Amino acid sequence: MSSSEGLANAWIESFACGTPIVITDVGGAHHMVTSAEAGRVTIADPLAFAAAIGTLLADPPSPQATRATVASFTWETNTAALYEHLATLAARRF
Repeated sequence: MSSSEGLANAWIESFACGTPIVITDVGGAHHMVTSAEAGRVTIADPLAFAAAIGTLLADPPSPQATRATVASFTWETNTAALYEHLATLAARRF
């Protein structure tokens, strides 16, 4: 994941599989990891990253709870949001 990517598909795919993530504070990290069930956001330091992984391994959330973090990510919801965003941009242009 690059430091300028807002939302990585790999994050959504991981959640949908019931697997929490450990990521550094880049892009939209804090918009996605909003609960312990989603995973951890940590600094870009190997020891901090290892510690965050350790906390998840010691007390993992249920796969169902992790999957629930992306329940609102549907094609319909995302299409509507993108349409609204693009319509707003188009309206500003004219």
